[in-house]
Amino acid sequence: MIAAANTATDTAVWASATPAVTTAGPHEKRLLHALLDNYNSLERPVVNESDPLQLSFGLTLMQIIDVAIDVVEIP
Repeated sequence: MIAAANTATDTAVWASATPAVTTAGPHEKRLLHALLDNYNSLERPVVNESDPLQLSFGLTLMQIIDVAIDVVEIP
């Protein structure tokens, strides 16, 4: 039973770590080309190049699948 659970967990981790292969349609390819044609990754959205650039990131929990609780009694 434990071996089966580990195999399922290993499979789930492998499946979530495997990148998905997708193909874009011609309209999406044309849009991406139009948007990123003159893109310069060295450009910064500030007036003065010496100004620091502040970034913020967020994270949202979408779903809790399982919670493992270990109860330990102290005598």
